[in-house]
Amino acid sequence: MKTRTLILVALALSIFSVTNLHAGEKDAVPNAEQTLREEIKEIFYNVPYEGVMGDESVSTISVEFKINKDHKLQVISVNGENERLVRYAYNKLSQRTIKASPLLDGNGYSINLRFVTE
Repeated sequence: MKTRTLILVALALSIFSVTNLHAGEKDAVPNAEQTLREEIKEIFYNVPYEGVMGDESVSTISVEFKINKDHKLQVISVNGENERLVRYAYNKLSQRTIKASPLLDGNGYSINLRFVTE
């Protein structure tokens, strides 16, 4: 039986837009981004690898998205060589409500996700 592992590659999310933050909120943003990374990792925890990965043992996708004022992810693009994984990721993330801090609302992000089956 294969052990399924999800590895997130991208230790940091890239912020596309610049936000004017008050001095007390500057320390909160990195914590909110870490929470967002963990939440995205959790979304992909139970990927149906046989249906999504096919014969591939390693696949990487790049996701660009924004967080709207309703705390929903608005997927801008999902890119990768595995088309089934790209569609799966788009469907899993599109319009998903997240619990991350309102400090992240209105900002754009990019994250690389690496999926590995062993």
